[in-house]
Amino acid sequence: MKWMEGTADYSFSIGTDFIELCKGNKDLGTIYMACLVNVATSSEYSNKSSVALSKNAKEVFLDYCAKKTNNVKYNKAIKKALKKRQ
Repeated sequence: MKWMEGTADYSFSIGTDFIELCKGNKDLGTIYMACLVNVATSSEYSNKSSVALSKNAKEVFLDYCAKKTNNVKYNKAIKKALKKRQ
């Protein structure tokens, strides 16, 4: 969190996707934050705008949630988002 707040290289925003998907679950919030950092520092994603970072991090987060071996307990928002992707 300190790095995310202090870096001048990237602008992170916690939007409605984060709020809906994590619903106050600290563990899911931590995973989502890790997805934001992963996308920001990855050469796989060229667009580093705040909007693009959020969009791509959401997809990485949902990929993580969809993996059964990660044992993520789905809330309504995650279920809906995963169903929408099918």
